[in-house]
Amino acid sequence: MAEGSMEKILFTSMICHLVVVPVDTRERRTTFFQGFSDFWFPDYTKILRALTFFPHDIFDPFLSVEDYIYARFFGGGLNIQFLRADLLEQYLTIFEEQNLMIWSTSLTLDRVERVINGHQEKYFHISTERAKGVTCLDDLDKDLAKKIILEMLSKKACQKEVQDLQKALETMDGAVSGATDVEARGA
Repeated sequence: MAEGSMEKILFTSMICHLVVVPVDTRERRTTFFQGFSDFWFPDYTKILRALTFFPHDIFDPFLSVEDYIYARFFGGGLNIQFLRADLLEQYLTIFEEQNLMIWSTSLTLDRVERVINGHQEKYFHISTERAKGVTCLDDLDKDLAKKIILEMLSKKACQKEVQDLQKALETMDGAVSGATDVEARGA
């Protein structure tokens, strides 16, 4: 890069939700694509339920209900990926997801922690199990989700544009916090 020039970093507001599944998925009687199986119940069902209300974009918690509906209607992204635990190290080495949220259960918690603790990057990790330094799914609510989103923005705070955006969103939060919550549920 030439001296005096500034490096521009592409910024995306979409959150990548990475659900880490056990290595032994091949040994089960059914795959999780065949509908309800013992694979999903109960831990992965909890994660999927949480993904219905957890933001999929870092702007979601700061939008009014009307703006949120418009954002989803006009193409708000959804990025949920399932990955076997033995492939997590490779995934984190190859892909540079800017807003990565890693989800685990009791079956994958230790392996996920071992892998992410070996990286310099700080990853956000939510699990169905309680562990030091990991957000427990049982504690997850609207306020904690918003706090995690603000931490995601803080990671990018080295860019002036992102710092300005974070300040604007924090001031907007007061006006939006009184808005009606909308929760989507399946049939």
